[in-house]
Amino acid sequence: MSSDRIAIPQEDYEEVLDSEISGSKRPRKNVHEVLKRQKQNSNTSVIELNSDTDTNSQQKTNTNLQKKIDLNKVADQLILIPNAKPPGPSWIWGYFDQYKSFAQYKRIVKCLAQVQRKNGIELCNHFMGSDGSTGNFILHLATHRITEEEI
Repeated sequence: MSSDRIAIPQEDYEEVLDSEISGSKRPRKNVHEVLKRQKQNSNTSVIELNSDTDTNSQQKTNTNLQKKIDLNKVADQLILIPNAKPPGPSWIWGYFDQYKSFAQYKRIVKCLAQVQRKNGIELCNHFMGSDGSTGNFILHLATHRITEEEI
């Protein structure tokens, strides 16, 4: 948030809110007019609003940082953890090879489920990443008709 503050007299603030709630097409008061009037009448109660210009730029920066990386396109850069022990008690770990963390992913795996393709049965070999949870991995196995109940 910016440290810049805009002071709007309380009655004008309520008027703006009322017009937005009622859906009125009445134009809002110009902030400069409100500030001039405030200087003239210093006894008016004031509500301060933070400027949200920094918030918008911060959101744009966060979205740029949060772009997902297609792990299947960078598979040659991923490093397999040989003989990795399952990180938890979940039933899914027999269906995945684990790889070292990369970019924003805490856990990266490659699916080892067998699938029927045109040339016969092959491994899926689809790479996936997560923040540490197994939900997306379980959903991927479900696309191969592999569920906990099937085991």
